[in-house]
Amino acid sequence: MIRFSRDGLPLAEHARLEGTGQRRRDPAHYAAVLDGRPRARLVLERERLCALGPEVTAYVTVISQRRRRVLAEELAACTALDAQLGPDGLRRAAAACVARGTCGAEYLLLFAGAEPPLVLPDVPDQTAVDRDLALYEAFVGR
Repeated sequence: MIRFSRDGLPLAEHARLEGTGQRRRDPAHYAAVLDGRPRARLVLERERLCALGPEVTAYVTVISQRRRRVLAEELAACTALDAQLGPDGLRRAAAACVARGTCGAEYLLLFAGAEPPLVLPDVPDQTAVDRDLALYEAFVGR
């Protein structure tokens, strides 16, 4: 265990990481500081997503370069897909996007197999459309 303290007061405690070149960040440690720094929050979110695997890292790299203006929305879509389908689903979708040379939340959803709900305006509910078959038998029996 690694313990961090300041003036004898414990601040944090973490398990030691094995190997070299590894880094562990706890976003809770940065919460107060990141409130006024949205770009810094994106860096932590990007880092968390990239830790999910090389497929996600490749995809996040592409959206960071091609869609920089909407990077916050793109990372939010990745996070939502991770919550919806889990890391494996996000990895599959990211790999499919990179293989096809596409990027964007709309493609990520498409390749994840998570189709958006179909919304048909001005279509009545099914219960309003259903009718008793006896109503039709009067026409068929003639």
